This record gives sequence, C-alpha cells and structure tokens, in this order.
Amino acid sequence: MQIMHSRKAQTTGYILTWIIFTTLMLVIIFGSLIFWTSRELNPKRDLFSFQAGLLAERLLYSPDGLAYHDTGTGRSYPGIIDAAVLADPKIEARLLRTITYEQPLIGAKITVGKTVIYYQRDYYEKYIPFAGKQGAGSARTESLSFLLLLHDQDADKPVQVTVEVIQVRS
Repeated sequence: MQIMHSRKAQTTGYILTWIIFTTLMLVIIFGSLIFWTSRELNPKRDLFSFQAGLLAERLLYSPDGLAYHDTGTGRSYPGIIDAAVLADPKIEARLLRTITYEQPLIGAKITVGKTVIYYQRDYYEKYIPFAGKQGAGSARTESLSFLLLLHDQDADKPVQVTVEVIQVRS
C-alpha cells in the first residue's frame, strides 16, 4: 500500500532539508572564518619596524624635535631641519621631550649630513654591540633614510638624514 502525500507535505520535507543544509553550511563557513581569523590575529605580533618609523618621524618632524620653527610666525615646518637646533649643545635633552617611554626601551642615532646626534645615547651605545645577534638579550635595529631640507641662515638645502633605531629583544 502506497501512501500519497499532499503537496504541502512534500514541500515541508524540501523546506526542512533546505533549512538543515543551509544551517550546516553556515556553521562550516563561520567556523572556518573564526579559525582563520584567530590564527591570523596574533596578539604577539612584532611591531618594531612600525615603532621605529614612528620614533624617527617624531624626532624629525615634531616641533620639540629637529623641525624648523619660525619664531616670527610661530609655525613649525615638518620636513625642514633647523641647523641652529643641530648646533645646540642640549639637543639630546630636547629630543627626550619629543617622545618619552616609561623606561628606556629604544634608542636612536640620527645622522644629518655629517652631524651625528643621539636619542637616549647611553641605551644606544650599550646595546649596539648586540645588534644582529639572535636570542633574548640581543638587539635589533632598523635604519630609515629621509631626504629633507636643512634650514641654515635663511637658505634651505637638501640633506640626507638617516635614523638608526635599536631595541633589545625580550
């Protein structure tokens, strides 16, 4: 004996099959997305290169850094380095006001043409011998180059600026 189903009964079966299949596919898709994103979003990502770039830009472009500050207009000009600031004997103390860390976690050597100045000189000189080595206690470096203008006695001339940032691996 064969039982005949009405059209509503047949449609209900198709709808239930479609709902189960769709739910299963959505679970697989969202599960895969969560798996891949959690794998790609690593909270221990190395941000040293990014941090080195930010430090270099703060030192070069900040009004407390090496940027030229026009006293007549009260404006700072990022991208133009003031030769008078480079000649200041207290330049390293001025650079410490540009960006601060709670402890000396980073140091830098700034070469403007032939002039060399430091950000946290003691830290830089202490850890430069450990640069390029591997393991805890070694140091990593990042060298960044910029082509900027040097303002010297109302004349601007192009100058190559290199910022070498160093940080100890933990």
